[in-house]
Amino acid sequence: MSTVITDKLTGKTSAGDVTITSEGGSATMQLQQGVAKSWVNYDCASTTPRDSFNVASLSDNGTGYFTTTFTNNMNNDDYSIPTSSNDVNASATLYGLNAHTYATGSVQCDSFEANPSTVQQIDSNHNHLAIFGDLA
Repeated sequence: MSTVITDKLTGKTSAGDVTITSEGGSATMQLQQGVAKSWVNYDCASTTPRDSFNVASLSDNGTGYFTTTFTNNMNNDDYSIPTSSNDVNASATLYGLNAHTYATGSVQCDSFEANPSTVQQIDSNHNHLAIFGDLA
């Protein structure tokens, strides 16, 4: 087995176009399309991420309402955002992180909880989001 060690991959046709072949060998995809362009893990009690990539800042806009600002802008506002939210101290409650107000440089999210008696915005302990799309 060979080992390739490099600091940079450059496409043959264009610099940012690196194609990989599927495990079965019959399909190909562009490597950069499958890579998260930004992600963050944060506690609503703090505007400091636990960990992140391509995140310039988090802004607290009120209870359960945050703006994530990217270090490097997205090409447009048509990116995809998988999200999750939870509170390590609760059991029979559902948590969610709802992304909205997409912009090239930021996205706004609402953190909420739902249990048998109520649905409300809260500052949950664990919020996670990732951005998939094209960088500017």
